[in-house]
Amino acid sequence: MVMKTCLQRHAPVVPKIAEGVMMLKKRGSGHESFDRMLKPVQYFLDRIYMSRVGMMILSGAHVRNFDSSHASTNENYSSIDVKCNIVNVIKEAADNAKFLCEQYYETSPDVNIITGSPDFQFPYIPSHLYHIMFELLKNSMRAVVEQHQGGPLPAIKVILTHGTEDLTIKLSDEGGGISRSDIGQIFTYLYTTAEAPMEEEDLTSQDMKNAPLAGFGYGLPISRLYARYMGGELKIVSMEGYGTDAFVYLLASADKAEEVLPEFTRREMKQYTITGSMSDWLLPPEKLVDKKGAD
Repeated sequence: MVMKTCLQRHAPVVPKIAEGVMMLKKRGSGHESFDRMLKPVQYFLDRIYMSRVGMMILSGAHVRNFDSSHASTNENYSSIDVKCNIVNVIKEAADNAKFLCEQYYETSPDVNIITGSPDFQFPYIPSHLYHIMFELLKNSMRAVVEQHQGGPLPAIKVILTHGTEDLTIKLSDEGGGISRSDIGQIFTYLYTTAEAPMEEEDLTSQDMKNAPLAGFGYGLPISRLYARYMGGELKIVSMEGYGTDAFVYLLASADKAEEVLPEFTRREMKQYTITGSMSDWLLPPEKLVDKKGAD
């Protein structure tokens, strides 16, 4: 019961951190020192969010094993489902994204799911896949509606394939695409194309817990972390003036899917300094550890 209460208490941690990032961006934008902080902030948030994903998995396992009341509720604590129905998860994400889109725009594009097996089952964490697909679909729907105002809305296509190495989900929209200057920023926590839902002084903890992930700038970065957690990847390819393709890669062999967590060495300590250079903590550990081999 204590662990369950702890999970519930920490549920709004991510949006509260996003609130702080929004305040930092609003108050520091334009200052030279702020620009030098961007890379260390990105690196720090990637590490803390990925570590949090791992802790939520462990905490959720504890709740499921020792809290008898959990069996009678629909609460999801990032559990692994060995028979996760990928299509059902995508449909649920599409339905909720359409509902949210219609609340804002009073209309929404259709979502066509193309797959060889509608009942395809795959060992994965449904809540992670749902978050990824909900974020991608929500962004695509918003782009399509704003790109085709007053006209027919082209459907969003979701193609699911199962290969030898990867299970790949491709999402394609005709929402106008993203410029080359912006495509490199979409996975940063200080970037968003949507306006903040409300002013920070009016933002309560309850608002942050219930607010949609639009305008906070952490939807895509955290979606990529969810994909990377079990060895997958999320990539975005865009054609400005037409639309965007998003690719979600999940390892096809469950026995090869291993937890990916940041390595920490002396070299990584430089990321927390103003003058530190940016590196990808997903590189193999042998490439990250300095020549002296000191941790």
